[in-house]
Amino acid sequence: MEIISKNFDQLAALILGGVLDASQVSAVLLAAADILQQSQQNLAIDGGGLDFVDSSGLGCFVSIYKQAKNLGRSFTLVGLPAPILDVITITKLDRILTIYPGSLEDFLAEPNSFPG
Repeated sequence: MEIISKNFDQLAALILGGVLDASQVSAVLLAAADILQQSQQNLAIDGGGLDFVDSSGLGCFVSIYKQAKNLGRSFTLVGLPAPILDVITITKLDRILTIYPGSLEDFLAEPNSFPG
């Protein structure tokens, strides 16, 4: 799995590629925790490069959401492939998680992407 961290003016992003399964969850959680604890930025995960997310990967997203919420920050999943979005919808996690269907670049350009 590939994990790239990028900082923008109002947002930090984790760009994920490959497979997010039980063997990779701790690395993603650690990267997200580092961002949330060391900055005051909101967080996005760009999952456009993900090929597969298993149940532990979905749990990872929920854990990051809870951590961001507890710190008063927003957390958004961006650019997820359709099969992964389908699983999130079937599991009803779309009722909890904020999902932006477009690319990270489009998300950053949206005037209402960030809480004011």
